[in-house]
Amino acid sequence: MSEKCHKAELTDYLIYAIAHIGEKSLENALKTEEDKPYNQRNNGAIILGELFRLGFSYVKFEVNKNLCNRIA
Repeated sequence: MSEKCHKAELTDYLIYAIAHIGEKSLENALKTEEDKPYNQRNNGAIILGELFRLGFSYVKFEVNKNLCNRIA
């Protein structure tokens, strides 16, 4: 089964950019939280942040899935 690829549209670029910015922002926030002393960390926020980061990665994957020329 061969699926046809399509050219990236403006919405593809917008969704990818938003997901990329969200992922990088979460990485920075998680790094800040992980650098805190152990007794001051919010482990729930770290776990939730990692789940959201995985979600952003999945969105980026889905945007690129059927494109002829992948974004970034």
